[in-house]
Amino acid sequence: MNEHLVELEKRALALKNSGKPGEAAVLLENILLEQPGWEHGYGAFSLAECYEEQGNIERAKAAYGNAVRQSPSDPILLGGFASFLYLHGEASQAFDAYLRLLSIDVAQRNVHGSTATVLALNELGRRLGLSQEAIEARIAQVSIGGK
Repeated sequence: MNEHLVELEKRALALKNSGKPGEAAVLLENILLEQPGWEHGYGAFSLAECYEEQGNIERAKAAYGNAVRQSPSDPILLGGFASFLYLHGEASQAFDAYLRLLSIDVAQRNVHGSTATVLALNELGRRLGLSQEAIEARIAQVSIGGK
């Protein structure tokens, strides 16, 4: 592992955690320029969080998407992206992301995760104007397919 990049990441995360997301973002961008797949998507995920904290929603969305593309079955990355979409008004995209997350939860037998994901799906389904029966049918398709 590149010691220089590890040190940059440590500094970036310290800046991010101390309320300086702009400074952290610069360091994370430098890491990702040198190694785009840094930490299997977690570098892009941290960058997305920085952008989101700065209110740069479009760049955050792109960075979250990049993180998920690098590790599409990682429930933390996918859950973070789904939550981002939920918060920023893209209900149909969030619904689809939460369905993917539910399939991971079911495959990993994560009962707690599944419960939380189903709650989010129910709320998003209502926002989308889906009937409770339609929401439950979509959830059942994932649950049956994931077993």
